[in-house]
Amino acid sequence: MDKREFLKKLEKALKRLQPEERARYISYYDEIIMDLVDGGMSEKDAVIKQGSMNDIVADIMSQVEPDKVVKKNIFEIILFIVACLAAIICTIVLIALPDVVTFAMMDMDGPTSIFLAGKVIEPVWLYILTAIVLVVSIVLFAVRKKDKCVIALSVALLICAVTFVIVRIDDNKKYDYESTSEVADVYASPEIEKRTVEVIELVSNNDYQKLSDEYAVEEMKEFLNDEYMLEAKKMISDDWGELQNIGTMYSVEVTQNNVNYTVVQVNATYEKLSIAYTITYDEELKLVGIYFR
Repeated sequence: MDKREFLKKLEKALKRLQPEERARYISYYDEIIMDLVDGGMSEKDAVIKQGSMNDIVADIMSQVEPDKVVKKNIFEIILFIVACLAAIICTIVLIALPDVVTFAMMDMDGPTSIFLAGKVIEPVWLYILTAIVLVVSIVLFAVRKKDKCVIALSVALLICAVTFVIVRIDDNKKYDYESTSEVADVYASPEIEKRTVEVIELVSNNDYQKLSDEYAVEEMKEFLNDEYMLEAKKMISDDWGELQNIGTMYSVEVTQNNVNYTVVQVNATYEKLSIAYTITYDEELKLVGIYFR
């Protein structure tokens, strides 16, 4: 290797030293090699004459005073570990949440979703905490490195972290039909009322095959089966009893991504409890979302 490569590797190998002390040894070996080159030796031979890098580093570290060695920053190490753990937990939650908290399927092209036995509440606080830890870690790293590329990368990661949190919060709001104040403003039309009665009766009779085949959009079909629906109903109660009455229906038209949907709210009374339904249809009155509690 030539002198430049040698000094670069030496600098990397001495990263545990204080910057001033590291620079002193780099300058020392730079001068030794230059002296040998001035004496007629080739740069490559001059580098070889210095011996192996491991021996050089071991010799230097044996001579360095303890206060010249950079101490490991425990706080930064802990912060890094916390950031990694938080990121891993967020990833697991994002992957497992639909099957663990409740059953849910989201289609970003519209509100195609299924909410069974409770609204999916994503741990936004976890996203925010993770973003904060990542931001602090990135800033500390950038300040220590004092490198333009590192700072630029840190700013990019910071923007990504903030954007991620904003998007997740926005997604939660986007699909929160229960909190839509407009839902209770308009009586449902006879056509929508008839379709909603049919849907509720099929759910009540556990006839999910017909509900899937004749009433739902394609994305909903895999969730409208005994495995998902019966488990979801049990999360409310093991025994609902027979359907007794379906109350007054209210609906509202919503638009997402230039697609129109109808959201219906209605209470259904069973022998042993009352269920509040929020059901969403597309323009063809196909079921794209169902939520009950």
